Amino acid sequence: MANDLEDSQPDVDPSKLTIFIDPLDATREYTLGNTECVLTLIGIALNGRPIAGVMHQPFAGDEGRTFYGMVGSGVKGLLADEKQTVDASNRRIVTSFSHFTPEMQAAIDRLKPTEVIRIGGAGFKALKLLKGEAEIYYYPADGCKLWDTCAPHALLLAASGNMTNGQGEEIEYHADSNLVVKGVLASMIDHADLISKIK
Repeated sequence: MANDLEDSQPDVDPSKLTIFIDPLDATREYTLGNTECVLTLIGIALNGRPIAGVMHQPFAGDEGRTFYGMVGSGVKGLLADEKQTVDASNRRIVTSFSHFTPEMQAAIDRLKPTEVIRIGGAGFKALKLLKGEAEIYYYPADGCKLWDTCAPHALLLAASGNMTNGQGEEIEYHADSNLVVKGVLASMIDHADLISKIK
């Protein structure tokens, strides 16, 4: 990835880069023994936009699994049968396991899901999209931090997906802030169509 970054951004000013690290995404699930959801996340942003990321599952198999990518260079680490195949008729939505309310269910219902999967960890939810196990990640409330979303956001963009806040506004990654406001919406299908159903 370092070579890809150097090739695509040869004249980058290091002062314009911000690196977000989440050493233990899905902390609550970890304490409950649900280690499948746990990831280490490293995201790199340039001028506030995510450009590269690493997502590592430390408890997957004997040695863990690592997924990494950069916008314009694709995502590495996925098996051939795990790569997302877009099917617009499918609307499998991943959302929060531990922070869920009737208001959130009502917001999710507006997207007319074919299935709702409640799991922990922002990185793990994004991984479900990257692996073709869901099409939408929607968390319609405040609570996510930039270190939760920077790496997943970069990998989704690298895989031709998208991520915005829950109202369709761009998420900006700067060192002087840490909260993602208005929730999170990520998708591997028509993002603009999803936003129109939320608003």
